[in-house]
Amino acid sequence: MYQHGFGVAQDYKKAFELFSLSAEQGNPLPQEELALSYATGKGVGKDDNEAAKWFSLAAAQGDQISQYFLGLMHLTGEGGVTRDNKEAVRLFTLSATQGNPLAQSKLGAIYGNGLYGIERDDQEAVRWFCRARRS
Repeated sequence: MYQHGFGVAQDYKKAFELFSLSAEQGNPLPQEELALSYATGKGVGKDDNEAAKWFSLAAAQGDQISQYFLGLMHLTGEGGVTRDNKEAVRLFTLSATQGNPLAQSKLGAIYGNGLYGIERDDQEAVRWFCRARRS
């Protein structure tokens, strides 16, 4: 509610405090929100290392948004995450199979262009782009 100003004045710092309390208890959705706060600097100073930490915790619990963003970090090596194209593609696939259209589109581009050690596969690219369009 605080993050988006629903029923209360928008307050990113208050939202961050509340996300922190719940994230520390192991809840993946607030872990994702905490990671996004660190990644964007809303409510807290921007910190890619902390973003990666919280994305990793949520991704390990199956959070598709965190899997997608952690995959992006593995492509670039941001946040102290090891640059690892294979791990990035694995995370995108986990996210995409749960219905994340961003990850589905990313996989479409990867297969369509033969990126990150993946052999070009036009059929697989079309399959992922079609899934993204339907999501």
